[in-house]
Amino acid sequence: MRKLLTFIILASTFACKRGDSSETATAQTWSPAELKSVRGIPAAEIKTALQERIAAGKPSQLDDDEWDHAKRLYKIYGNNPLWLTDNGLHDNRTTSLTKALLNAEGEGMRMDVYPIGALAKAIVAAKQDKPTAQQLADADVLLTASYAALGEDMLTGQVEPKSVNQSWHIDPQEENVDSALVRNLRVEALDKSLATMRPADEDYGALRKQLVNYRNIVAKGGWPAIPATKAVKPGAPVSPQVASALRARLAAEGITTDSGSAAKTGVYDRNLAAAVAEFQRRHTIGVDSMLGKETVDALNKSAPYRLTQVVANMERYRWLPRSLGQRYIFVNVPAFKLEAYDKGELALVMKVI
Repeated sequence: MRKLLTFIILASTFACKRGDSSETATAQTWSPAELKSVRGIPAAEIKTALQERIAAGKPSQLDDDEWDHAKRLYKIYGNNPLWLTDNGLHDNRTTSLTKALLNAEGEGMRMDVYPIGALAKAIVAAKQDKPTAQQLADADVLLTASYAALGEDMLTGQVEPKSVNQSWHIDPQEENVDSALVRNLRVEALDKSLATMRPADEDYGALRKQLVNYRNIVAKGGWPAIPATKAVKPGAPVSPQVASALRARLAAEGITTDSGSAAKTGVYDRNLAAAVAEFQRRHTIGVDSMLGKETVDALNKSAPYRLTQVVANMERYRWLPRSLGQRYIFVNVPAFKLEAYDKGELALVMKVI
């Protein structure tokens, strides 16, 4: 998994659109129902209530950009409801969106920035036996606003890059977000189209798995600290306390050793050194198999700290183009290393300063 704490990327011009994939391109399409009435309420009455609700202003927790995206979606569809059928709310699409909102944390995103509480109440009101036009309109607007907010966040991230570092020249909105929102809304299977909005890079997929892993580790209390020790080379003596803590620490990240001989013999053996080398590789530390200060410091970073790193790196992936093109480079600043890729294959590795 690439280290993304600080990076530079140069991509070719063959990048595809955000939120676009072969799945959405060939998927069954959806369009709003042409309504005459909803649960006995004339469609014209609901449309009037919808326009009044839009004019009343954005729901709480949405920013101006997200609300603008929602209003433009309505404008594209003639200010008609986007989530209603003649029987009420479109169950499948409503369920798909609410599940995606509740799973925002699974993407390393904050969930409290969406109007989930208000949306839940509006959905309950819209599903009662005799909802009013205003209740149906309110649910429709909150669903659209939530879709726009979640979609923008998945496509371009929740954090403005320059709010983190003014020297980062990253523009995550290289394509109009409105186009992506419209394109994905037109897919019948909304759950699948929402999934295509997340980065498709295999490294992002690995980060999603690590997010679950580190959350579990944090929930269990983290991992043991490695006691202070002088640098230890493979084959050199090591205290049983250090060896035991080291094996437990490595195991917490899924790096296992073949034996516990180091704890028994007092020797930093080949198996334990190989496990340390794997840890060094994962964390872009110079791989020398030694238990030196840099490695011990990295081992002793807390589980919550590592979890925060994963969340930050997932956000940084959302800032990037969905396709990096035929040729691109990654510069891993902490490791002083450049990787060049050609057609998705690693073509060159070199040191940089």
